[in-house]
Order: sequence, then structure tokens, then C-alpha cells
Amino acid sequence: MTSNHHVRLFAAARSAAGVGEVSVSADSTVELCAVLVDRFGPEFAQVLSCSSLLIDGRVVPSSDNRDPNSPAEPDLPPGTRVDVLPPFAGGSVRRTESSERRTRHSQP
Repeated sequence: MTSNHHVRLFAAARSAAGVGEVSVSADSTVELCAVLVDRFGPEFAQVLSCSSLLIDGRVVPSSDNRDPNSPAEPDLPPGTRVDVLPPFAGGSVRRTESSERRTRHSQP
């Protein structure tokens, strides 16, 4: 029996979907992600591919969200809250010459 879940979308996921919260019927994280992609399209799929899921506050590794063959794919109990969290500040850490100078000058 498929259960309803409360899904909250943040940052780029919210922007790509055009909404901040939705109700989704699914039995697993893989099914939930598939429903979201079907509903919101390719731009959302791209954001989802690099997002983390929190299921009732617990992080689910992103590989488990999308691989139907994953042995760790969690079932979703009825009424689960799922948060879709894309990277909020992406990119790699890059130190510029000016930031290195500031760091050197601020050290005692």
C-alpha cells in the first residue's frame, strides 16, 4: 500500500519545482524521487541529482535515493517527512591571493 509523505523543497529544488512543499505517494526513496522528477521535469531532476535527502531528519546517502538496486534503499513509513536539500553554496573552496593576505594579516 502506497503512503503519502510531506516533502519540503529548499533553495534550487524549490526554484526548479516552483513550490516549497508537496505531498507525494511513494513506498521508497527511489519511487519518491521518480514521482518528483515526473511532476517537476528535467530541471528539477538535475537539481535532485546533486541533492541530499533528509528522511525524518536522517540523511540518506544520495546514491541510495536514485538506485533501485541499492540494498540500503529505505522504505518510507506512512507520513514520513522528506526534505530535499541541494547544495546551498556550491563549488570548491578556492583561496584567492587577497583572501590569503587577509588570513596572514589577521593571524597574531
